[in-house]
Amino acid sequence: MGTSSSDIPAAAAVENACSGEGQDAPPGLFFAKEEVELFSAASHDRNPLHVSEPYARKTPFGEPVVFGALGTLATLGRLPDRPNQVVEKLSVDFLDALRVGTEYQVEIDNRERDATLKLHDGRRALLRIDVRFRTGTTGTAVCADTPPVRSEAADHGPADLPAGAAVGGVYAPAADPLKALMRRYRLAAKGLGVAEVAAVCLASFIVGMELPGKKALFSRMILENAGDGALPIEYEAQVHSYDHRVDLLRTQLRLSTAGRDFANVRLDAFVRTDVPPLAAFPRSDAWAGRVALVVGASRGLGAALAQALAWQGCTVFSNYFSSRDEAERAARAVSDAAGEIIPIEGDAADLAACARMRQALLDQRRSLDLLICNACPPLRKMWIEPQTAERIGRYVHDSVRLVCTPLSSFLPLLTASGGQMALISSAWVNTRPADWPHYISAKFAVEGLIQVAANEYSGVRFSIIRPPRLLTDLTNTPLGRQGTIPADRAASVILTHLHAQQRSGLQLLEKFSV
Repeated sequence: MGTSSSDIPAAAAVENACSGEGQDAPPGLFFAKEEVELFSAASHDRNPLHVSEPYARKTPFGEPVVFGALGTLATLGRLPDRPNQVVEKLSVDFLDALRVGTEYQVEIDNRERDATLKLHDGRRALLRIDVRFRTGTTGTAVCADTPPVRSEAADHGPADLPAGAAVGGVYAPAADPLKALMRRYRLAAKGLGVAEVAAVCLASFIVGMELPGKKALFSRMILENAGDGALPIEYEAQVHSYDHRVDLLRTQLRLSTAGRDFANVRLDAFVRTDVPPLAAFPRSDAWAGRVALVVGASRGLGAALAQALAWQGCTVFSNYFSSRDEAERAARAVSDAAGEIIPIEGDAADLAACARMRQALLDQRRSLDLLICNACPPLRKMWIEPQTAERIGRYVHDSVRLVCTPLSSFLPLLTASGGQMALISSAWVNTRPADWPHYISAKFAVEGLIQVAANEYSGVRFSIIRPPRLLTDLTNTPLGRQGTIPADRAASVILTHLHAQQRSGLQLLEKFSV
């Protein structure tokens, strides 16, 4: 069954939560969670990147992102009214992800027959819309709901998307949520009638649920209106091409109503591929009899380090905040190892949670030999400017807590055992890319913390680790994967370094060539 209007709050509640129709437009554009739910219900697009927090947390975005098509409709809603005009062509470039709870700025170049709109986060453009109008009036009739073809996103990879592959059917958005969207953004007054908004919703449904589906990153939409449309819409979507160099899928979508062509739509979407599973680590007794705590160990480099240690005889307490399934999966992966992984839940930034973890560790093992701090908050690109100043400061604050809190809680145990502490920093502190002022500042801050700790706790061996770009959930986009190395390879280099570290004090690991 598809999502119906009963799955969301009443339209009035949604519009109140979203600062609804009839009020003056605020200076920026702000997306509330309720708007995302409203669009999902209207479009039948249930792609988990937008509606599932557990799923989105394991993507490069770290949290659910706003539907690109919703961003398009909301931005178009900022146009001055276009009386007696209807959209003839709509071109949209989705340049970066939109987030719930962030205020964006809208730039509009409005002309007699066309307009260009840009959605910005400070100077960073996230969305560009070029729209052309023709003389006409928008339709308003809404038909009864048409159940969607599927209620869960298809999970297609490159091999499933050959040129010519096609899907088709009959489509209409959910009526009540569609009406709420139209009212919320006053779309009929902007030249988008029910059929035009339905076409945008259908484009989102095709990309997010069908071609490619679950792993889609919407890149571009070009909609050409061939005439007056009505609901329901008959559609055929066909794969035009797949560029394996950058995993870019191009789909042609043909729409008709009552047997007449209504619109043609070009859809471009990047396709995320799965991160390869961790390679098998060699067995050894290099870490036999030792106890480690890895903070942020449910996936990526943290999981690789935990598994590698277990295969080398270590008892590993793998800390996770909310990814229980991933932490338990990592533990099962080493069931035959000489060591073991013991998942341990807790917010490493919270002193009380760290105290509970410390007690749990002491209840089972009376010592701690190795602490690895690997966790960091979800990342998004920023530049240094007024719109991001507060977010940069908050990111640095949260990052420092994720290191300082476990450090203060577990350093006494490491001192007692003459143990080791490793901080996972980044090679980016050397290159300092302009997109990451918050991340680079945070890494410099926690590296400074470790340098001071090394002076204060002279009996502990400290390491600052600066790995290169790794192929993990954080970098797993078609372009982000380029130039990365596998997390398991980095884990092997790190453990070799730590095992060889005999002297107290501080060492730096930057070379990862193997």
